[in-house]
Amino acid sequence: MLSFIQKQVEENPDISARELSNAVVRTARSRNEKNACPDDISCMVIYLRKPRRLHLLTRSPFYKESDAAFAELVRNFDGKSVLCDGTTAKIISRELRRPIEIDIKLSAQCGGLPLPAKIRGIDLVTEGILTLTDVVQRIEKGDAPVTPLPLAARKMVELFRNSDDIELVVGTKVNEAHQDPNLPVDLEIRRNIVKRLKVVLEEKYRKRVLMRYF
Repeated sequence: MLSFIQKQVEENPDISARELSNAVVRTARSRNEKNACPDDISCMVIYLRKPRRLHLLTRSPFYKESDAAFAELVRNFDGKSVLCDGTTAKIISRELRRPIEIDIKLSAQCGGLPLPAKIRGIDLVTEGILTLTDVVQRIEKGDAPVTPLPLAARKMVELFRNSDDIELVVGTKVNEAHQDPNLPVDLEIRRNIVKRLKVVLEEKYRKRVLMRYF
């Protein structure tokens, strides 16, 4: 088993403790007859490394004059970046002069959520309130989904799980469309959705989370 672990780390130096422990357990089971467990199997992995950083930007800054500074948060960030809002993506694209690209071939994986886009240097670009609401609901429940997660939700959940320090940057420009009382209850004001996200990441997943307004 030691040689198996060494091989896993050599092939994937950035493998997480969760991924490595799962691989060890699967391999241990596979060596038993009929892939069964005659007794309990436990595996604990201790991984010493620098914290993995992630920041998520959603919604526009209050002042348009702040767009350049907003974009600099992405340019200068030492970690992974998520843009969760179409307007946010347009601001970053314009200020950093990087085009927004969409791969229509991925449409079959949308699962009811808008298709993610791509911007060079950004790890994930998604729509805003619908995607955020879906992700928050899923990680609050914490249940294994019966059906595959929509592409945008799956990628965002994976980024959260694989990060240690998470910064949530919320633009404070009001989107009047989301103040309509006829909209579904789940389409809460974005700031409230992000607050729910902060709470569940801290309390359920033991992440260090900072929330700031821009």
